[in-house]
Amino acid sequence: MKKINIVILGIIALAIAIIVVKFADFSTYESFASAKAKPGTAFYVVGYLDTTEAMIFNPVEDPNKFEFFATDKKGEKIKVIFNGGKPQDFERSEELVMTGKVVGYFIAAKFK
Repeated sequence: MKKINIVILGIIALAIAIIVVKFADFSTYESFASAKAKPGTAFYVVGYLDTTEAMIFNPVEDPNKFEFFATDKKGEKIKVIFNGGKPQDFERSEELVMTGKVVGYFIAAKFK
């Protein structure tokens, strides 16, 4: 085999390895029930804002605490606490993709 062929194969293998590492986080979306089954483990949960419950955000008292209720795609409702400010136009969201963990309630680390 020629040296150029070995170099090209090495570059292709390196490119494939970089792609696999870069996109290795092929996380699946979970429900609140499966997140409750493994407390303390972070999951992606897709849900909807429950507009029948009040959203609590008081920037004067604590600008880094936003509480609301969300319902997952299976219909389970849970209290969600986000340690950050209320996102702009949050109540107009059609769907929520939250990353977080359950500790009696869902602690959202971030939204997608």
